[in-house]
Amino acid sequence: MNDNAAAAGSVRAVLTGLPQRLVLDGLVDESAMLDAIANARERKTHLVSWLVSHDMASARDIAIAAAQEFGMPLLDLDAVAPDLDTVRVVNEK
Repeated sequence: MNDNAAAAGSVRAVLTGLPQRLVLDGLVDESAMLDAIANARERKTHLVSWLVSHDMASARDIAIAAAQEFGMPLLDLDAVAPDLDTVRVVNEK
């Protein structure tokens, strides 16, 4: 087993889901992720919010990783030019 396979195996043993994906994709170091999970739980906040607010990963990178992890398409709202006349018609409530 090579070093990458061994490292991936150790990550899989501890992390699952999106945290695992972020570590395997190299966006967050494994020990930093474990600390982030503990801190987010302790402060009763969402992990993604914690990671973004502490500059551990960008919201865009997390969104891309989540789309890949969960097999869902990613809609980049920055790439959409809304029709402003339509937006004005929609009530804020």
